[in-house]
Amino acid sequence: MGRKEDYREAMEASYDVIKDANPEAVNQWDSFDDFFASDQGKEALKDPIGDPNSTEYSDLTGKELSDALIEKSQDNMMTAIAKSDPEYIEAEKVW
Repeated sequence: MGRKEDYREAMEASYDVIKDANPEAVNQWDSFDDFFASDQGKEALKDPIGDPNSTEYSDLTGKELSDALIEKSQDNMMTAIAKSDPEYIEAEKVW
């Protein structure tokens, strides 16, 4: 499996954990696939950790990269949830 697939898998695991803990946090998406197709999901995909051509994380070993994928996926999932909030979207438009 490549980095892109590993990153998607880590993002999906983060989505599932958040959905189990607080379903309302992700209720704007019917499924992980809906999240991934959304603007917030597309933004999360742009992270260099999921880009197989990126050299930003090339010095990490397998375990270090796995840990970084998990951490980044959690951070990016939380950011995506915050950015999907209607108040955030409205404030961003005003800004």
